Amino acid sequence: GQVILSSIMRDDIIQKINVVDCIDIIKTVKPAYWTTSDGETYLNEHDFGLKELNRLSFFTKAIMLHCPEAIPLGHVKGSNDQQIKMHLSWLESQGISNFIFHTGDFFRNGVESKIQIAKHICSIIKKPTNTLILYGFGSQKNLEAFSFADAYITYSHVIMAQKRLMFEGRKRK
Repeated sequence: GQVILSSIMRDDIIQKINVVDCIDIIKTVKPAYWTTSDGETYLNEHDFGLKELNRLSFFTKAIMLHCPEAIPLGHVKGSNDQQIKMHLSWLESQGISNFIFHTGDFFRNGVESKIQIAKHICSIIKKPTNTLILYGFGSQKNLEAFSFADAYITYSHVIMAQKRLMFEGRKRK
């Protein structure tokens, strides 16, 4: 299959990563796709979120310049609707039309209000002209509510494979 190199990671690691290391990793691993950089953008932390978006834009531009053979998947970030729209627009201006949204934090603990926020953000990102991939979609429970997405990335498949289990429809086999 084709390799997607993900930059989604814990916050304590995000700040330790530099753009030169990212470029070296992509050149070494040679993935077909890579997710644009992750950053600490939390709802309602507007000032810090804006700084992070500037950093992420710098990283993305540099990686695209040095690694043109790998296709970027735009990891859409932001601390509010305006920042999410701004980041999405910037990614589109770079020629990116395949987007990732990390749902994991919104789905954690099954809090309905957070799941609805994730759905709202996805509605901002998803357009008829682009692809939306949901990352961290570990539970099958919300699959129908997010059926408008084009694809889902989970770690469940790795765990299932290690246990020699499969899904048949929504049921583990």
